Amino acid sequence: MGGSKRPEDNATPKTESKIEARLKAIQAKKQKPAIVEQSIDTDENSNNRIRRSGKDGMSIGRDAESTLRKYAELAGIKQFELFPGKEYPTPFTRLPLFVPAQRRKARAAQQAATRDTDFVKLESRWDKGGVYRSGPPLTVYDEDTFIGLLHMRSMGFKGPSSNMPSKRIGKAPNAPPSTNVDQVNVHSGYCVVSQLETIIRGESPPKKGWPGRDIALRRESIERLGATVLKFLSPQNLDHYRGKQIQIVAIDWIGDRRDACYYFEFHPAIVRWLEEFRTYIDLKVRRQLTPFGKALHRFLSSQRSSKSYEVQWAVVLEAVGYQGRIADAKRFGLEELGKMEDLGFLSAAKIEGTGRRIPYVLKVQF
Repeated sequence: MGGSKRPEDNATPKTESKIEARLKAIQAKKQKPAIVEQSIDTDENSNNRIRRSGKDGMSIGRDAESTLRKYAELAGIKQFELFPGKEYPTPFTRLPLFVPAQRRKARAAQQAATRDTDFVKLESRWDKGGVYRSGPPLTVYDEDTFIGLLHMRSMGFKGPSSNMPSKRIGKAPNAPPSTNVDQVNVHSGYCVVSQLETIIRGESPPKKGWPGRDIALRRESIERLGATVLKFLSPQNLDHYRGKQIQIVAIDWIGDRRDACYYFEFHPAIVRWLEEFRTYIDLKVRRQLTPFGKALHRFLSSQRSSKSYEVQWAVVLEAVGYQGRIADAKRFGLEELGKMEDLGFLSAAKIEGTGRRIPYVLKVQF
């Protein structure tokens, strides 16, 4: 798949991006920023991708970021720089959103779960009455992509939600302006796939760059995240979003080369959690673990406010979305917990009980 062409590669070459088209429309009509109606993307160009022959992903990203900043100025959106660290939204640490399974098994599980519904219920002790997901199944591999994008955030915007860049993409040119004037914060940035891969792996690429297959798989993962929608019946400290559909991250592909560049924008709800209800994920530890170990590490990272923590093992498995045999989970879990001790994340860990008359219980010390 790494060498295959997208259908858009054969489209008529273009010279302006969606946001550039939007910028020109604003300037041409001399509209006030708050009541802009023209779309970033119009019917005329919505089926084509931007093409900049001779430019690599990094150059495309720099040019696009400059254009985006100009758009924000004209659209009345406040801009601020971001300096992201290890932040991760705490509500995601205790939900089976990113399952530790192979994609084939994740697809099969989703087909079974959606036999009579279009939304998958993400059940755990912390679901607060109901969390539902629509879109492709997500695995821990996709969580690596999600965390990588969190680390690549560079621009913050504050202003009317209807004027945020992602809200103007794909709208018809004569679409009426939104009446939503709520002030929201979004975090965004531009992502070159090879750069994202380097951040996730924590090492420099080979001299010839990351293999084409690896780049293609990461691109697919980015687009799966962009196709994911969540619905919370009781979102933590976010009553405004109760029952509403939340696209966790908006994605727009702006390059036509193999090493593509994407614009990404995290939903205001995710940003609110990053600012007020965050957990810190240590990538140096995470990179040393298996997918199951990464899921355990994510869960336990949100419990580090206490020196010790004790919970039924079955509750942990439900929260991380484990889909295998419980007996295997104990063996795999002890191996990964041992690694976390060696890496200094835990000072002690054990799983007690028989799994029959006495349920398994996980006990850890930080």
